[in-house]
Amino acid sequence: MIWNLLKVRFAGIANGLVTANGKKKKSKAAVILYGILFLYLIAMMVFFVGLGLWTMTTILKEENRWLYFAYAEIITFALCIITGIFSTQSQIFSAKDNEILLSMPIPTRDILISRICSVMIPDLFFAFVINATAGVIYIVSFGMPILGILSLLISTVLVPMLGFALSALIGWIISLISERLPKKNIISIALFLIFFAAYFYFMMNINAVIREFMVNGNSHAESISKIFPLYHLGRSMSDGNMLSLLIATAFTVIPFLIVVAIINRSFVKIITHKRGEKKSGYVSGREKSRGVMSALIAREFGRLFGSVAYLMNSIVGLFFVIIGVVILIIERDSLYALGQVISGILPIGITAVVCFVISMVTPLASSISLEGKNFWIVRSMPISSEKILFSKLIMHEILVAPIALICSVTVCVIFRTELIEGLVVILLPQLFSLVIGISQLLINLMLPKLDYISEIQVVKQSAAVTVSMFGGMGIALLIALPGVFLLSLIPLYIYGLCCVLLLAAAVIVLAKTLSRYGVRRFERLN
Repeated sequence: MIWNLLKVRFAGIANGLVTANGKKKKSKAAVILYGILFLYLIAMMVFFVGLGLWTMTTILKEENRWLYFAYAEIITFALCIITGIFSTQSQIFSAKDNEILLSMPIPTRDILISRICSVMIPDLFFAFVINATAGVIYIVSFGMPILGILSLLISTVLVPMLGFALSALIGWIISLISERLPKKNIISIALFLIFFAAYFYFMMNINAVIREFMVNGNSHAESISKIFPLYHLGRSMSDGNMLSLLIATAFTVIPFLIVVAIINRSFVKIITHKRGEKKSGYVSGREKSRGVMSALIAREFGRLFGSVAYLMNSIVGLFFVIIGVVILIIERDSLYALGQVISGILPIGITAVVCFVISMVTPLASSISLEGKNFWIVRSMPISSEKILFSKLIMHEILVAPIALICSVTVCVIFRTELIEGLVVILLPQLFSLVIGISQLLINLMLPKLDYISEIQVVKQSAAVTVSMFGGMGIALLIALPGVFLLSLIPLYIYGLCCVLLLAAAVIVLAKTLSRYGVRRFERLN
């Protein structure tokens, strides 16, 4: 039964890759685009991970080469947490078809195991790419025992199991708490924010550990070896040590089994329990009327804050901007002193980073798709398609513009920018946000996914989100890189002013495209 459930899920994923909305086959160009994006993702992972691993081969002593694989597994574990922390709760505890499957003569354990397998697929992919990169570099540099290669292959499964155990435990705790309280979505979002902040703090410290690996790994090898899973995973691969492989297996498999057993005991209770939800009763009184646009905007915010998966996968970039503002305020004195040394670079440079992070804010890349089976309701309303589309764009700007403005003003105050430079610092993120927002809407109109089963398929795995995120990052880099090469020829703020004018022109063109082509495309969807 587990295999049958997995086949149904894999068939749905495969169908989504080759068909549009489950009806007609996607064009060859779309399939090729998916392939290019997939290869691009692999290439970026191999390049950045391989660069760090290659550096380690030149500085580690022979007796400390286990640190090389420990470093690789830390990266794998971190990526598993990043991909799993927001998907386990939505795919395991909040999937739309949970109750349908429970009504069938299918063991609960089989449903849970099939869910776990589907959640772990991205983790296994990351682990395979990183471990393959690590293995090839290590074999070229030092050679590798047969048992070490076997350990490397086994760790491709072991580390994702440990990553899933932690992310699933967090999702289980959130579901267990939120199902006992009213306002389940608000509670879930608040808990996710707390865990996100804790995870971000942890990752900041992990980065410090990784830097120590890169610079002082040999001198700290004895201390790091006390972290048993890391030490034995590394030793099993570098030395081909069978005992270390068995110990590493125990330290990863046992937590995984414990977490699965805990979730299995409360799985049905969590997904069927409604004690925390209050039924809204009728209260007589006069309803306040509102304008069409304000009602549409409120509808968009209701959808965004009504889904934890949608919210947390769409606005992560805003958290980074907020964290960046806090860091700017804390380090203002040292940043101002550094800005005096490299005059005119930091304000525009920080602004470019803000634009890059804004490209990670992707609610509009899935806004059309999330209409799903209720799309006919939107189309049947006596409201113009143009207003519906632009209400989505306004929602995006209400989210991004104030936070970006606070960041820009903070930069201007800290570095005491001149008038023109200050205008560039303020206007550049605002215009970039508009370009990104309109582009995401157009991309989602071209690559809709209205036949989704779980929201996570739209907000995390859809082609529109992938194209939007990588495309937005590409646009940010495309704008920033010429400024680096022209730094010796013209002041950076002059180049920034040119970018402001270019983005302003792009906003006008894209807005007209949305009001014409976008409206026609929207009205042809069904």
